[in-house]
Amino acid sequence: MKKYFLLMAVGAIVSSSVQALVNLGEGQIDLNLSVSTYWDSEIRGRDFGQEDFVLAVRPSLAYRRSTRNYDFSTSVGLNSVTYMDFSDLDKTDVYFDVDISPKKTIETSRFVFTGDLDLNSETQTNDAVGDIVTIRNYAASAKLVYDPNRQFTVTGTMGFSRRDPDSDQFFITDRFNAGISLAKPINKTTMAFGRLGYRDTKSDGTFSDSTTMTYSAGLSGEILPKLSGSMSAGMQNRDFDGRDSSNSPFVSAELDYVVDDLTTLGLTASQGLGTTIDDRSSENLDIRLTARRDISREMSGILYIGYRQSDYEGVFSELNRSDEDFLFGASITYQLVRWGSIGLDFSYVDRSSDSDQYAHDRTRIGVVFRGRW
Repeated sequence: MKKYFLLMAVGAIVSSSVQALVNLGEGQIDLNLSVSTYWDSEIRGRDFGQEDFVLAVRPSLAYRRSTRNYDFSTSVGLNSVTYMDFSDLDKTDVYFDVDISPKKTIETSRFVFTGDLDLNSETQTNDAVGDIVTIRNYAASAKLVYDPNRQFTVTGTMGFSRRDPDSDQFFITDRFNAGISLAKPINKTTMAFGRLGYRDTKSDGTFSDSTTMTYSAGLSGEILPKLSGSMSAGMQNRDFDGRDSSNSPFVSAELDYVVDDLTTLGLTASQGLGTTIDDRSSENLDIRLTARRDISREMSGILYIGYRQSDYEGVFSELNRSDEDFLFGASITYQLVRWGSIGLDFSYVDRSSDSDQYAHDRTRIGVVFRGRW
């Protein structure tokens, strides 16, 4: 209890005493701080009846610099999560991000190369295993865009990622991704594209090792008046090592519809294949509708509803299950001052499952402060 209030006091002191952003040569340094406290009715994401008040403090320093030849940004910070009653679950993680985007033009052919390096450690409830797990994520990626004459654009991507759970019960997972896409403008605001993607997945376990090919096509840009974003559909094929392959639809959409100057509706949808930290293959369908409205100059609100279906298959049939989630949430943010805001967040999930211990209702409600100097 004392530790809980001590961390809140530290967060308040830091948020009130930091200085404005610092200019460093041609770049600048920002201090970011997020402090949230919330009540969670099912902290483990299972039907255990374990509720608690949680405090999350996330301070970070970010450096940004932009020149004619490249853009560079990096950040480093701490993520501390403290439980009032279940103190054995307390976690403090160090994380950093690096992003380098070189820019180069060669003769009459235009090339743009971007790269990204990412390392972070995140404590969260993992939906696949229904437990609180700290997962370290390492990732590096690169993208090369070839745009010779504004009639079409060829983009090649490549990346590697590692997911490393902080528990001997779970497995390290490595992924190698590569893809190529061809995009062509239809008009001044809309572009059509086709994409071929490849992913190789390896785990310390052996059941979920696989290669996945994805074939898709879609549209991006201003698709209709007031409707913009990206949408694509296709097929994905996954070949398991030593087992039969599987085929499933591929769907991806991120769309925004501008109702008026104050209100925007957003739709996100995806159907994808994955691997869980306990070496099971997964297939997930996510659909979410979001409404965003500016209530006043200082206040804005978000309301969302969603549906998610997740199917898991592992080496032990008793671990196989299918979950179905209905989600609802809302938040209100108030801009206290130019450099800080406070918000109220609410979320509710109603999950049904083949496994009784994963079927539960979960409510989270809390307050969050965000500052940037």
